Amino acid sequence: METFEDRLLKERYCVDGENNWGDICKRVSGYIGNKTQSDIFYSMMFNKDFLPNSPTLMNAGTDHPMLSACFFLDVEDSIDSIFDANKNAAKIFQRGGGVGFNFSKIRPAGSKVGRRNGVASGVVSFMNVFDTMTEVVKQGGSRRGAMMGCLDVTHPEIKEFITCKHKEGELSNFNISVKLNDEFMNTPDPKIIDLIVNGIYNNGEPGILFGDTIEKYNPAPEYGKLNVNPCAEALLASGESCNLGSINLSHHIKDDAIDYEKLKTTVDNAVIFLNNVIDKNKYPLAEIDFASKRTRKIGLGVMGFHDALIKMGIPYNSQKALVVAEELMKFINDRAHKCSESLGKNPNIKQNRMNASLTSIAPTGTISIIAGASSGIEPVFNWVYTRKDTMGEHYIVHPLFEEALKKIYNSNNHPTWAYDSIIKHCHETGTIQDITDLPKDFKLLYANAMDIPSSMHVNMQASFQKNVDMSISKTINLQNSATRDEIRQIIFDAWKSGCKGLTIYRNGSRENEVLALKKPSADKDEPVVDWIDTEDSFYESKTNALIYKVHSGCGKFYVIIGHDNEEPTMVFIEGDGIGGCSANMAAMGRSISAGLEWGTPAKNYVKQFSKVKCMTAMNNTLSCGKSCADITGKCIDDFIKILGPKEVKTRIGETPCCDNPHYITDGGCRVCTNCGKSKCS
Repeated sequence: METFEDRLLKERYCVDGENNWGDICKRVSGYIGNKTQSDIFYSMMFNKDFLPNSPTLMNAGTDHPMLSACFFLDVEDSIDSIFDANKNAAKIFQRGGGVGFNFSKIRPAGSKVGRRNGVASGVVSFMNVFDTMTEVVKQGGSRRGAMMGCLDVTHPEIKEFITCKHKEGELSNFNISVKLNDEFMNTPDPKIIDLIVNGIYNNGEPGILFGDTIEKYNPAPEYGKLNVNPCAEALLASGESCNLGSINLSHHIKDDAIDYEKLKTTVDNAVIFLNNVIDKNKYPLAEIDFASKRTRKIGLGVMGFHDALIKMGIPYNSQKALVVAEELMKFINDRAHKCSESLGKNPNIKQNRMNASLTSIAPTGTISIIAGASSGIEPVFNWVYTRKDTMGEHYIVHPLFEEALKKIYNSNNHPTWAYDSIIKHCHETGTIQDITDLPKDFKLLYANAMDIPSSMHVNMQASFQKNVDMSISKTINLQNSATRDEIRQIIFDAWKSGCKGLTIYRNGSRENEVLALKKPSADKDEPVVDWIDTEDSFYESKTNALIYKVHSGCGKFYVIIGHDNEEPTMVFIEGDGIGGCSANMAAMGRSISAGLEWGTPAKNYVKQFSKVKCMTAMNNTLSCGKSCADITGKCIDDFIKILGPKEVKTRIGETPCCDNPHYITDGGCRVCTNCGKSKCS
């Protein structure tokens, strides 16, 4: 039977005549390596100890061998430069790459232009031009175009830039980041900081770059200041590109410890592989060819870090994990530099090595799925999630979690339903930390991204950053209850700890996202009725309806959604005889119905009700949500998915990545756990 991974490979990576992973590895290794190297590269890839970035897997050995993942293009303050950059970005998107831009040289909106009293339209207006181009070009490419737009905090249009994506769906092909300097961080402008914090709180943007920290480690400042690619892990000067590759750390554990001997061999072979990619690469532009070969930047990174910690019995949220992270990355970085030195000196680089930069930690959405590893240095988002494919809908349970949980229940002779209830609870709530029956050590080891405090996310990124030449793509995932003050503190803590940038995302802060947890649905025992009779003249006498039987903190209740086969027209909420709550729920149903009658979009209730919390509901494991209002909103959301427009929606203006997109924010990028595609790749 064909697995999801098999189908993923065939749909995205196999070229004509290829059928499996071995065929892909043979094509790529044969193109990248000479006769001696190709067998080594094949083994390293086939065993999934190391994987290059997706463009290399897709394009090596084909008629269009563009192998780099990320690029930076300079934009000067002229029409010619702006539209040349637009055209050049289109060529890169056609071949599967992503592009970063710094728009700080463009004069702000309202500035005088030329001798005829012309007026500049400004940074944001030109970003819209780039966004439109990407929307068009991506239709013909194998992957959608991804862009990073950044702006220096000193630019006069910085406030407009920070707020340019506050309306969801605007500039949907851009990630945006603000480049802050030390002077600003020491004496911040309260209004700008508040705008940044509010943007992050509302939808996860803008990202943050610490410009002076980045320049402190610029290996070749004579070629210009460094800027970032779409996911902010590569630091590039104008015209440079970077090819990425990731070592699967979970495959470098032996006897509950890091197998440094194997890791040394993998690092050496990976550095040689990535250097060969530079020479075998067919760059989309001559100037990119020149700049890339001048500094020969490569981005050797890691994936499977959380898996490796679990195999060593080390909780992610621990001081020991921070020590392991720093020591491990120091070994990889030092070894990569030593290998680069042995390959020969580059006369264009002051340092005595072949490559200006060697290490970077990128998001590893699709390749981590292929490798069966956790993404980058991220903690696992959740141990259980749902995937729908041609074989149906089924739970995907993290294999290490599944194995460990079965050991607990098999050894204690628990009934099968006990194990199943843990899986169901984890799937629906996103955590196991509230399950009292599980051993404390087990829960500590299997804390997921949402269980881990923000301070540990920052500390982990800082521990890796000490020994990474370029930067790190990582998301500081926060609970929906996180405050603006917490976000503000994270920004300053990250700066003080030496991070070069960061991405922060508050769970559930985007309206048009597919939630990571299981959605409530109609109880299987409850019928979907054709019509409902009611004497209340507030409603129509007969209407089609869906009935949901759900549980709150106080008991069960029913949410009845009347509809016209496409849109909800009324909502009736019937409590289980629980006094004032029952009356309040009836009133809430009437209010929703009145709003629907006057044209309020049903999805507005989903968004607003998700913010309502009730401690009684939140402390009851049977509750289907955080409050009766939240549960009602989830029922409306489920109705929209069942009987609303049939096309799968992602964000406004964005083409769905697959038949069942299921997004999380991971490694600095929005990643689909169903097909592995991400905004950055």
